[in-house]
Amino acid sequence: MRELREPNDTMTALVEAQDPLRVAVVDGAARWTYGELDATANRLAHRLTEAGVGRGDVVALYAGRSAPTLAAMLAVLKAGAAYLPLDPDYPDARVRFVLEDSGARTVLVPDELRERLPTVSTASVLSLDDDLSAYSAVNVKVAVDPMDPAYLLYTSGSTGRPKGVAVPHRALLNFLIAMRDLLNSGEDDIWLALTSLSFDISGLELYLPLVTGGRTVIAEPAAARDGDRLAGLIRAEGVTHVQATPSGWRVLLAAGYADPHVT
Repeated sequence: MRELREPNDTMTALVEAQDPLRVAVVDGAARWTYGELDATANRLAHRLTEAGVGRGDVVALYAGRSAPTLAAMLAVLKAGAAYLPLDPDYPDARVRFVLEDSGARTVLVPDELRERLPTVSTASVLSLDDDLSAYSAVNVKVAVDPMDPAYLLYTSGSTGRPKGVAVPHRALLNFLIAMRDLLNSGEDDIWLALTSLSFDISGLELYLPLVTGGRTVIAEPAAARDGDRLAGLIRAEGVTHVQATPSGWRVLLAAGYADPHVT
């Protein structure tokens, strides 16, 4: 496990340092190694850089949980920008407001969701399904300050208009290092990615395994709502860590799930 050594380290640097042959992400039948995840993220980062994306920019992600989405999140960070997750299930009015308010200059979206994306004239749209094989798989050379924003999240807006909150690289890295030490995380940990990307705590289940050489198992939306399928996924992939809302745990418990070895 690579230790935090330099004050300017980032979360992506720790991911890049993992064994490229180990499985990093499981997404249905797809099993991506660290090498494949990093290469995919690097190619997209080069694509974003070519499009003019850089430090201080915001790139929106209109997508659900998937291995390509996770690679896209890493790609935006590698390009020096901040990503803004947008839940496709949110009302169009909220999505449009957040895009305009954040000043996002680019939106990444899979082809299957392109027609659902509300039109915003200030942002260009890039497909997550584009062929990026012509782009380099090596790391993008972009200097990132620890206080640069890594991602933006918007509040629910229940007391008025949603408000954007920027989380800097230093805060993200400090959180992951603290949780790594608290949970004694390592290569044998397998986390279930169950939380919407628009919720801050999703970063724990997505990134903590990746900075410790472990594995992230992505739960598709249908499985997240089906206790039997979710329990089956946990057992099949040997998941060691699950975090869920009370309603999520009720779904699992109602399906008869109980495993003392899962934390």
